[in-house]
Amino acid sequence: MDRKGSTLLIVLSVMSLLSVLGASLLKVTINDAVNARRQVDSHKALFLAEAGLQRAAWLIKQDDGSLKTKDHTERFSFKDGQIVVNDAGEVTINIHYLGNDRYKVTSSSQYGSVSKTLYSLDQANAPAKVFDYVYFINNWGWFYGSPITSYGDVRSNGRFDFKYGPTVNSDIYAGNEVGINGTVYGYGRHEQYQHGHSETLPMPNLNDLSYYKNNATGTIKIDGHILVNGVLGDNSGEKDNIVLIGTQNHPIEINGTVVIEGDVVVSGYITGQGVIYSGRNIYVPNNIIYVNPPSAERPEYPVDAPPDWKTVDTFVAENQTKDLVGFAASENIVLGDYTASKNQWIFNYYLYYMGDEDVGIDGIPDTGDEGEGDGIFEARYEDLDGDGIKDDHYVFADLDTQVSITDFANVPAGVKKYSDIATNPDTYTPGETTIDGIFYTNHAITGRPEGACTINGAIISKDEAIGISSIVMNYDWRINSRYSENGKNIIDLPFAKKVTILRWWD
Repeated sequence: MDRKGSTLLIVLSVMSLLSVLGASLLKVTINDAVNARRQVDSHKALFLAEAGLQRAAWLIKQDDGSLKTKDHTERFSFKDGQIVVNDAGEVTINIHYLGNDRYKVTSSSQYGSVSKTLYSLDQANAPAKVFDYVYFINNWGWFYGSPITSYGDVRSNGRFDFKYGPTVNSDIYAGNEVGINGTVYGYGRHEQYQHGHSETLPMPNLNDLSYYKNNATGTIKIDGHILVNGVLGDNSGEKDNIVLIGTQNHPIEINGTVVIEGDVVVSGYITGQGVIYSGRNIYVPNNIIYVNPPSAERPEYPVDAPPDWKTVDTFVAENQTKDLVGFAASENIVLGDYTASKNQWIFNYYLYYMGDEDVGIDGIPDTGDEGEGDGIFEARYEDLDGDGIKDDHYVFADLDTQVSITDFANVPAGVKKYSDIATNPDTYTPGETTIDGIFYTNHAITGRPEGACTINGAIISKDEAIGISSIVMNYDWRINSRYSENGKNIIDLPFAKKVTILRWWD
């Protein structure tokens, strides 16, 4: 009887222990399930809040100006993969305008038992990152020859190759390989300053100038006479092509953003701060020289290292108010006297094998990717300028003025042909060319400047074919995004994205 009682006691003890263990295991299992469920809810709440930030960016992109006058708050949910705006939505967003095209976005979501709130700082029409470089090309970059010298970072969205002893005092970025074939001078020759397989940067698109026209409140004057007031060519009977020639005593004066519907010929002396947008080509027959250029010494580039940032900061701070002009062409920028027979080789040999938009799925010429050169135009990724039309290789008509130079507005007396402007003794320097300014084009920067050429600013293009005896490129650090104030540069340079999320946090 005692043994039976002992056995029963042991059984009861074991059963009690198993019950406790079972209850503990059940509790752990339930807790794990609850935690797992909460973790899933947390992820979904985060995804919904992120969707709210994207929804807000889309609303800012579509804004007609109303978001700048009052806060916008809305709730939405997803149904069958579509956004449904309703009072019972799982996501609530608020858009608050901060001024200077900046917005603070708050996005709160609720999923299950979890709520999540994210914030973002959005910038509308922020300057494109391509302006952080003295030379940028959405193509195959190539520096071939010892007469080429760059002071300022260089970048391509395709390959970037170097040969025959160029001097590269800069970091090098490429969407594909960086190829050093032979001797290269400058600190860019070292591998630590070569950044192959970098992300591709989006380029601005000037096919539609509506935004720039709406913001074209600037003027161009010579001798106090207003030649352009906002937009030239938008009024009936108004000429939409213009010649702008400035002399030391009578310079071109620019203040703010202006748009010329057609071609622009510009040369000589210029002063002020602003951007000239052209609906077609911009022609630079010889020099463009600032009347009040940056007065401080340009940042020095050590032999084997980038410039000292303190020196660069000082240069920018001391030259904020000095002359700074941008030139942005919807089609091409043409350098030198393109009508001179001695310059025709540059077009025949190089340019007429460029420009075809059969560029493949990556949207970048000369990368040999899928679809490139297959004869099939896929507008969704090959229409680089967004005009809905496949561009073929360049022809002379693409470079020639659309009307005779004598039919331009402000054409000087005695000018009968383009070469009369190109050799104007008031603006022409035999044997050398100085070009001050920031140059952007949807298509090609092309031509053959006179003699040794110095560019003080930046050149950014889809294609590039410049025939030179020598070229020195000095970057104007004042346009670098490092020095943009509240997301804006000193002048209204082209943007690549309607809305950029500068940063987000929780």
